Amino acid sequence: MHGDRDPYFPLDHPRMLAAAGDAELWLERGMGHAENAADGELLARLGDWLTRG
Repeated sequence: MHGDRDPYFPLDHPRMLAAAGDAELWLERGMGHAENAADGELLARLGDWLTRG
């Protein structure tokens, strides 16, 4: 998960990490940096993704 408005890491950073291995990248429109920028809906999606099996 990476915000397209992250002031610390440009979008090429998460794209390179995802390309380096088996990864699922979520680019979130309007999101800044880290968990303090995540809203409740995104945190619920993340929780669902983490607990799927």
